[in-house]
Amino acid sequence: MELVGPGFVAAAMGVGTGGLVAALVAGITYGFLYL
Repeated sequence: MELVGPGFVAAAMGVGTGGLVAALVAGITYGFLYL
């Protein structure tokens, strides 16, 4: 979870717009890119 910091923030913003699943996928992808 820690390595997905920026992705988690983006996911939280996505939840606000209603894209929960898309935000989760984006957060995981962001974490993988950070790795």
